[in-house]
Amino acid sequence: MKKIKILYITLFLFMIFGVLGITGSLLTIFLGEINLLEVYAYRNFGILTPFISILISIMLLCGIFNIQKALQGFLRNTYFNAKSAKHLKTGGLILVGSSILAILNGFINGSFVDKESLLLSSIIYCLLLIIGIAVLAVSDIITKGEVIEQENLLTI
Repeated sequence: MKKIKILYITLFLFMIFGVLGITGSLLTIFLGEINLLEVYAYRNFGILTPFISILISIMLLCGIFNIQKALQGFLRNTYFNAKSAKHLKTGGLILVGSSILAILNGFINGSFVDKESLLLSSIIYCLLLIIGIAVLAVSDIITKGEVIEQENLLTI
């Protein structure tokens, strides 16, 4: 349980920093002295480019929020409960979706200007995709574990 609490707190702090980062980006876009037409004119999505990146970041935070809700269910209930499995599945799907959108956004917009940024971004997005798939797998394990636990309680 101690490790789950540590993970819960870590995800909570990550979400706080993420919200602060998104807020800072929005303030920079709307209140900054940046001319969006000049900065993003060469990108495929034009002035929508920063908003697409912010949308992907919001999706990532929503996925992490669902995973945090699942951890909260583990702390309050048993490990095998349907509510936590549902939150894990939702969080995993959102993580997979955000990583796929981030990869597509990077390739469509040409965000990868050199080989190093292409390699680093590809590794990060693929890692996020793998984490999302792993969360989905854990969700299935918890769902099946709940069924086994209920059957076990009935036989006793």
